[in-house]
Amino acid sequence: MNELRLTKDTLIKAYAADKILEAVADLDNNDTEAFKGLLALNICMKADEVVALYNRNPEWGALAIETFLKHKAATITDDDVAELGTFDLKVGLRALNVYILKSVPSGSAIEKMVHAKKALGRKALDALLANPKCISVSDILTLRDLDYVWAGLAFNAFFEENRHHKSKIKIEDIVRLNEADCKWRTKWGRELGGRV
Repeated sequence: MNELRLTKDTLIKAYAADKILEAVADLDNNDTEAFKGLLALNICMKADEVVALYNRNPEWGALAIETFLKHKAATITDDDVAELGTFDLKVGLRALNVYILKSVPSGSAIEKMVHAKKALGRKALDALLANPKCISVSDILTLRDLDYVWAGLAFNAFFEENRHHKSKIKIEDIVRLNEADCKWRTKWGRELGGRV
């Protein structure tokens, strides 16, 4: 009998490392101490698991959020941020703050975040605008499909960064920008003249 218990405990701990939801499936909702022990073993928790834990038990969910943000600091993705933002804007913003410590959101990352919550996408846009050297033509075009004003802000930051560093923009990029908005091409032509 004791041998069977050891096997079950071992299995639960193995699940806790990789599949936290399975590990806590039979756990009593009031057994927070046991949950903390299993959570400490987890190394692969996903954002959707954090949300599921919160939906099952808000106290456990709050603990899972803290653990997730701490453990995923170096590997958090835009998908994680969007998943947590869909669940709760405040949690999504906290996840975004962790994300921008290691990455600058791209246009496609911002698009995912906008679909979660527009305020989350706007905060991601601010992070992109704060790093104009990271803005690409693709980012501008993606933002153009989301919000014309946001695309204009990104274009102006991109333009000023390239003008300030006297960078050459590729003809194909001017064509792509022109297809999105002829005012952008005109600005390049007027300000950069022969440097295109």
